[in-house]
Amino acid sequence: MSTPAAPGRDDDEPLTLTPELLGGHVRSVAAAERERGPYDPEALRRKGVLAALVHAAGLAGEPDGPLLRKAIEQYRELHSRRRLVFGSHHEDTLSTCHDLGSALLDANRPHEAQQTLAQALAGRESVLGTEAPESCTTRFRLAEALLATGEAHRAIALLKQTVRADERRLPLGDEDRRARRAALFWASYRAGLQGESIELAAGMLRETEQLYGPDHLEWFVWADNLANAHHEAGDPAAAIPWYERALHGLSGIFGPQDARTLLRYRNLAVARQETGDLGSAIELVREARLSWQRMQGPRGEDTLATRSHLAELLFRAGRHREAAIELAALVDDLTEAAGPGHPALPELRARMRDAHRLSGPDRTAAAGR
Repeated sequence: MSTPAAPGRDDDEPLTLTPELLGGHVRSVAAAERERGPYDPEALRRKGVLAALVHAAGLAGEPDGPLLRKAIEQYRELHSRRRLVFGSHHEDTLSTCHDLGSALLDANRPHEAQQTLAQALAGRESVLGTEAPESCTTRFRLAEALLATGEAHRAIALLKQTVRADERRLPLGDEDRRARRAALFWASYRAGLQGESIELAAGMLRETEQLYGPDHLEWFVWADNLANAHHEAGDPAAAIPWYERALHGLSGIFGPQDARTLLRYRNLAVARQETGDLGSAIELVREARLSWQRMQGPRGEDTLATRSHLAELLFRAGRHREAAIELAALVDDLTEAAGPGHPALPELRARMRDAHRLSGPDRTAAAGR
């Protein structure tokens, strides 16, 4: 596996973690502790490098894997030693406290991570100030730990503080600044704060256009995020133009037969449906169905879901004969693909009977006018 470049290395040359490299650092730590003692600053420095390497290697495995557990053990021991040697408010001690909290979070132990990161944040803010890069990094990780335990509003408050500090001290295109603003957007969106999420998405869209122009993948991603925020706020009409621009751009980049493009067909169709434009929604879903069918066949999971959506739209549009035909084929294919006990089949059969009942000549003719 590869990790970001180590200090002093060229960023284009990622550090490759191998058993030989890790073994070399284990021997280096053992030698320093044997020759200098376990509390010697150089021995502690080497132990910190080893813990960071084990942590990085552990990120490639399972959250509760042995390497992450080993990294947590090493960070705990290192934090205890540095606190004795340097004191609780020395940056080396606080840095190790931050690293321990991050490892706990990466190991899916967010409650423990919260306590440790809160301790690191209090120390860093006291020593370095609230807007220091180190304070912002720890605050962001603490917010992630709070989000992981469902404490969204506390997390959002920390993210807002971090984003404000980033805007004062970091340039427009800085990766950390953008990543933290994106995290604030998603936290606000998932917490139902749609007014704030709309404002954040619109701001990210403007910033992305300044940095990359309106034809960049990132621009289309944020146009789609803005559309989703409007849609989630109950305003599908405001979402539609942004869905359209995202769909056009992503189709041009990935092609029309790509899952990322086809998801946007569905979102735009739903928004059109909710504004009463069933005709346009039907055409969009027809296009998506054909693309899914080419990719997965008629019985693929996404194909079947899109066919079900199309049948429902036809039914709601009063095109009952077409809906009945779609539903009959859908019931047969779903039964073949998933078995006669699939939980969606009873409802689909009932809808098909309703469509047959309503598809008399007079009604069909009326629906066609």
